[in-house]
Amino acid sequence: MPKINSNKKPRQSDTPQKSGEYQQTRLSPSARRSLILQGAIEYFAEVGFTGKTRELSERLGITQPLLYRYFPSKEVLIEEVFEIVFLDSWRPGWDRLLNNQTIPLQERLIEFYQEYFEDSFSRRWIRVYLYSGLAGTGLNQKYLKMIRQRLIDPICLSLRAIYVPKKNWGPVSDDEREFVWMLHGSFFAYAMRKYIFNYEAKVNFKEYLTHAIENFLDGAKANYPKLKPS
Repeated sequence: MPKINSNKKPRQSDTPQKSGEYQQTRLSPSARRSLILQGAIEYFAEVGFTGKTRELSERLGITQPLLYRYFPSKEVLIEEVFEIVFLDSWRPGWDRLLNNQTIPLQERLIEFYQEYFEDSFSRRWIRVYLYSGLAGTGLNQKYLKMIRQRLIDPICLSLRAIYVPKKNWGPVSDDEREFVWMLHGSFFAYAMRKYIFNYEAKVNFKEYLTHAIENFLDGAKANYPKLKPS
């Protein structure tokens, strides 16, 4: 009867894989890095930014040293998570849409916010955003600056063109921006109710969206000319 070699190493296919473990020999560095990032997004969305990299590594089925080989510190990992979730999710086509004054503003806003809800105001987006603010990372300021430049200010300029076309107000003022933030904030509140408080109103979302934008534009017609220019 042949002897069994107890020193024989198991083949790769014989080695049991832990749940969620990446088969390292089959992944390119770029693919492994991408999988780590996606896992980190889900992890931080669940537990917040106080979560430990050791626990994250265990969930991913990799060693902590391997994690740090791709991301030298937790801070670097968090910054990249934030870039993907918030800054990289902005579609280039949205800039063209929001600045295209040949399209009625109401149509632009409805199209933009329908797509923005699909891409941005998701469960993980809301949770990562709130956890980032609570952790005091300062990364939220990057997002708010981007939204101000690429969404809020273009809407302000469109409102000027419609309601105060003969006045030269100079740079967009804080009063104007706050007027538009009210619209954006109302949609953020809707997403909060849905993904944080688990309450979703039984309404047709497109109709809700359309009514909210119509109410906003009605209010702008009456009040935008009264705002203080810069």
